Amino acid sequence: VDGFLRGLEADSLHLLVNRWFMHGKLTHRQSSTPANLRGDLFAHGDLEPFPEELRIAQERVNLAVTELSRRVAQLRGSVSLEPPMLAVYPGEGARYCFHFDSLASAETSPTRPSRACTLILYLNPFWSPRHGGQLRLYPSCAPTPDCSPPEGAAFVDVEPRHGRLLAFLCGGQNPHEVLPAWQPRMAITWWLRLKSF
Repeated sequence: VDGFLRGLEADSLHLLVNRWFMHGKLTHRQSSTPANLRGDLFAHGDLEPFPEELRIAQERVNLAVTELSRRVAQLRGSVSLEPPMLAVYPGEGARYCFHFDSLASAETSPTRPSRACTLILYLNPFWSPRHGGQLRLYPSCAPTPDCSPPEGAAFVDVEPRHGRLLAFLCGGQNPHEVLPAWQPRMAITWWLRLKSF
């Protein structure tokens, strides 16, 4: 959705993420992910109380989730929205190699149901293709033993344009990668989990 956030709302949120980045509030990778596979800096789960800029975005995402739950069969029923993750790929070719956001068997438990949908809000004013950082989505790929896209697999590149919201199903589908970013590339990601009763 282009223009999910516009003007001052998108700009203010960009400045918030940039401030966190410049002040060292974003950390490097998860300990279980090697640095050569994932090059972003992020903060996840420790953002409350939300700053005003993020609260506005959160309210909009909550409305989008309500609409997705109504329109997308795989999200019908009860879903919960994870806290947002602020992320910056700092440039210099930082990337995130081919991966799935959710493989049900790897992270599902009765108290932590599987991720079902990824939502990414891009915050990159004046982005151009030479900046890199596009998300390459492989909509028809299944999990592979070596966690790489099959040769010749069809893909779609999504440009990380300022204020754009991308949503895709992720429960064992839609693997993707972040192509090398040559300028800082900022985004906020939310995941929807299906609640089990």
